[in-house]
Amino acid sequence: MKTVFVDVEKEIAPIVGSRDVVKALERRMDTAKKIVLDFKNVELVSRYAAHVLFRI
Repeated sequence: MKTVFVDVEKEIAPIVGSRDVVKALERRMDTAKKIVLDFKNVELVSRYAAHVLFRI
């Protein structure tokens, strides 16, 4: 089982609001069976970005 660990602050941004950034991350995780998202130090996630991240 391939697990992908994502430090959201470092790999995306401390404020996640861009659809393009989230979509790029989504493509990277297509082959993962398990995804662990670390939101430590993330200040804000837009509603759209949160919806896309949790659908992955």
